[in-house]
Parts: sequence; C-alpha cells; structure tokens
Amino acid sequence: MKRKRAIEMIKMQRINRIFRIEAGLWIVAGIFLYLFRLPGAYLNSLSGLLFVIIGSGLAILMTFSFFENVRNSKPEKVAEIAIKVMVNISYMYILIFLVSDALNVLFRKMAVAPFFLFYLGTFLILLLALPGYFRLVLMEANLVMRMFSMVIFFLLTISVPNTFQFGIFHVPEYAMLRLIAFFWSVFLLIIAMHYWGYRFPRFKINQAVNYWWLALLVFPRLIFIGFSARSWSRLLSLPFTIRLSIPSTIGIRLTIANIIFITVTVCFKEELIFRFLFLNQIVDHIKGNSHVRILKSVLITSVLFAIWHARHFGVYPTPSVLLQMFSAFGIGMIFSVICLYTGTIWITVILHSLFDLLLVDATSVQSPFTVSPNSFGVEFVVLTTTIQIIVAVLAIYLTKPGPFEQTIRENRLGSKPRLMTSLSLGK
Repeated sequence: MKRKRAIEMIKMQRINRIFRIEAGLWIVAGIFLYLFRLPGAYLNSLSGLLFVIIGSGLAILMTFSFFENVRNSKPEKVAEIAIKVMVNISYMYILIFLVSDALNVLFRKMAVAPFFLFYLGTFLILLLALPGYFRLVLMEANLVMRMFSMVIFFLLTISVPNTFQFGIFHVPEYAMLRLIAFFWSVFLLIIAMHYWGYRFPRFKINQAVNYWWLALLVFPRLIFIGFSARSWSRLLSLPFTIRLSIPSTIGIRLTIANIIFITVTVCFKEELIFRFLFLNQIVDHIKGNSHVRILKSVLITSVLFAIWHARHFGVYPTPSVLLQMFSAFGIGMIFSVICLYTGTIWITVILHSLFDLLLVDATSVQSPFTVSPNSFGVEFVVLTTTIQIIVAVLAIYLTKPGPFEQTIRENRLGSKPRLMTSLSLGK
C-alpha cells in the first residue's frame, strides 16, 4: 500500500513539473506575442495579456504541494475550488490565444498557406493540452470537481476549431476538423473513465431484463416526437406523416451527412456526458440499497441534464427554455433508468436521435422549443413529461433489482487499470 502511494506521488510530481513548465512558457510566449500587437489578435491589448498571465500563474500555483496539503479551514477549501475552476475554464482559451496569435505572426511574416496553418494550429492545441488533461482531469480526486473538469475539457476541446480565431478569419470550411476534435475529445473522456475504473459502455443488454418494462420505458419517449405537430387536431388526425427535421432540398448526400453529424455530435455527446460520465460515477458513489442509489443518481443526473439546457436562455424565448428544461428533466429520468436497467447507453442514443431527427405532422423543420410555446406545447410537454417521471419511478421500485445491480457491478473494472503507465508516465 505504501509503495503504491509512493508511485502515485511520483506520478503526480512529474505531471506537476511538466504542467508548471508549460504554464511558465505560456507567460513568456504571451509577453512575446503582446509585443507584436497584430490587428485582430487576442493579445493586442493589455487585457488579453493579463488573462494569460493570471491564468498561467494560477496554473503554476496548483502545481506546488502546499496547494493540495493546506486545507484546514473552509475558506482555504473554497479558495482551492475557486482556483481550480478558474484554471479549468481559462486553460484551453489560453492555448487558443497563444497558438492563434503565433500562427497569425507566421502568416503575416512568411505568407504560409492559411489552410495548412489552421490544421497545424488545431493539432498543436490538442496535443499541447495533454499536460492539462493529466493534471486537471485525470489526477483530480474530488468526484464533483473531476466531473466538472472533464466536462469543461471535453466541451472546450470540441470547440477548438470554432473558437480558433486564425481559422475563423482565413478558412471558410472546417467540418472535418470539427469531427477530428470531437472524436479526440471522446477518446480522452473514455481514457479518463477507464483510468478511474469504469468500462466503456457495453453493447450487450443486461440479463434478466423484463422487455415489457423496457417497452413501457421507451414508449413515453417515442410519443414525445408528436410535440412537433404543434396542435392536438394535427397530431390526432389520421393518417399522420413523419418527416426528417433536415430540409429535403439539400440532397441525399448532405442529408445522410447531417443525420450522422447530429447523431454523433449532439445525441451521442449528451448521452456520453450525462449517462456515462455522470451517471456511472454518481451511482457508484451513492450509498444505500439499490432502489435508493438508483433513484438518487437518476434525480441528480436529470437535474443536471435540465440545467444543461439553460444555456439557451437569451437565445430562445424564456417560456420555451423553461419548458425545454422541464422536458429535459423528464427525458433525463427515463434515459437514466433505461441505461441503468439495460446496462448500455446505446438505446438512449437511438431514442435521442429519433427525437432530434424526426418530426410528426410538422409544418416546419424548426424545433418547437425555438419559438414561444402555444397552449398545445405547454399541455403536451407537461402531460408527457409527467408520464415519463411516473413511469421512471415505477420502474425503479417495481422491477426486480437484478438488472440494476448488474449494471452497477459490471460498469466497474475488475482491478485498477494500468493504462496510464503505458500512456505517458512510465516508472
């Protein structure tokens, strides 16, 4: 036990050393790029330079032993969490600032092709972010901070091509680069879960699953597709029509590409975060009998899923966002129960994709959540979401606990993984 702890301390010291050197280089690079003050650059103002210096300084502070050891009072713990939050949020932006401005200098001084520089810069950011991934994500011991760090790193890594200023200015199309950044982020999330002791989502459904109960859980989610009808008369009239939420004028190839893109970058992404990253860890840390553990973990992840949709405030009408958040809570309940009952996230990925891609008797491809809701929208969401919540709770307490317990048991790896040894740290 002592030897194992000593090895972990050595790993932590090595990661801290690398992270400290990188953050120090950030400050030097930031000052150097500030001297150029190129038009449109991130570091052409003092505020941009101060952002880099302060963020890098806090990152360096995190690497010293006293930062982890001195936590005897509540204010010290609050200060520690605040610093970690600030570093997690600023880390990727600092890299984007520095690499973008450095490429801007190369572009102006050497006239290198912008397309090449954009791809080069994106790959540089993804690779240079690895020390932060090891220090801020993998080595985080606190459950809440660990999940927060992973989500922030995951989302910011995905958004690198979109926020990379050099590319926005000089490269008109970079969908392929966005997919590369997305799959790289997914890979790092799976590696992190493996390092923390969790398996990749299984494809096989649990034994002893009652398929009548599974059908009952799936059914409320399927009828929610009818929300796009926007009126009871249109929804209840026969025959009803089902169409894709993608405009039919773009052609078959772009339609297929859009289906794949939405399924992977929206539906799979959200299921990976909420029903894999969050749900598995939360249910593993909650104590009590299987019913209590399942209910608490389902409620927590459903609330988080609802809060996730609050990002639409200011973009869509407030009543629509509130309605969407309530709907997301019910969806979170059903999807979380399905995942824990079956032991796989792939069923919910399919259900999530069906809702995002299919419309029933719709007069427009525009999502009903993007406009002010009418009386039908409110009634339909309240009714179907209430049904979903009731069915989810009934499934938790009335079904046999065997499938739930199998999920909890088999989502954990049998022994502490040694993946990190082969990845980077050595002995």
